[in-house]
Amino acid sequence: MKPVVLVHGFLTAKRLENIWREIKRYRDLDQIAGSPDTEIGLVIASEGGRAKKTIELIEKIKRDNIYLTAKIYQAESAAALLALAATEREIVQHGVFSIHLGAVTIESCDLAGRGKIPRARLSELKTVRQTAFDLLKLSGFPERGPFMDSLIARNRLALNPEECLELGLVQRII
Repeated sequence: MKPVVLVHGFLTAKRLENIWREIKRYRDLDQIAGSPDTEIGLVIASEGGRAKKTIELIEKIKRDNIYLTAKIYQAESAAALLALAATEREIVQHGVFSIHLGAVTIESCDLAGRGKIPRARLSELKTVRQTAFDLLKLSGFPERGPFMDSLIARNRLALNPEECLELGLVQRII
């Protein structure tokens, strides 16, 4: 039986650290048992959270060759990125899946001279967008067409389970 990690609530840096700790613990147990690969199930019920920290978690998972599966109840924003990092995905019949290409909140006191957005913030936003596009491409999401047009125009795309299945984002609806 594969271990399962619950991904729930708003994905703060602390919560993502705890998720990584659980994943590492299961990976270490598999290595002690002599298993060459670690397979971990994620149960996702999250409205999203810190995209940059979620991307860092995804990079650690890839670096350590951890095989993820995902059962999606609610995967929005950063949680959708984490779901897309899984090799196999399934969504519950009334599940929620919403891709968000990122946003940054900038206080007026943080604006650089002449009202420009600081480069570090723009760089972070570009990383989130590129990661989302890369993960979508790997899942088979069409690079052109009405769904991609809507995502780019609105910066967000909410999909129902049937659309997720049709677009290849999930392998089955449960």
